[in-house]
Amino acid sequence: QNFNNLKSQCYFKLAELIKDNKIYVHCESSKIKDNIIQELEVVRVKEIINEVKLSIESKDKVKELIGRSPDYSDAMAMRMYFELKGGNSTYQYGK
Repeated sequence: QNFNNLKSQCYFKLAELIKDNKIYVHCESSKIKDNIIQELEVVRVKEIINEVKLSIESKDKVKELIGRSPDYSDAMAMRMYFELKGGNSTYQYGK
């Protein structure tokens, strides 16, 4: 598939892994958990008209929708860079 940019490609990979139940986030803070859920719920595919490149809505649009920067979802999406580059490792932070 053809993507508009690396960030879009990473978000599509993140969505694929979430859909396939290959991602688990252990979070003891309910506030952080709620923030992650809120951020991921507003990620949308940008409307494509006569283009073949897949893209997601801009960070500014997401900020407008949730009232803050989507830092958690951006970090999770950019972690997908390593998956796109052929990384097949399991990473764990914390316990």
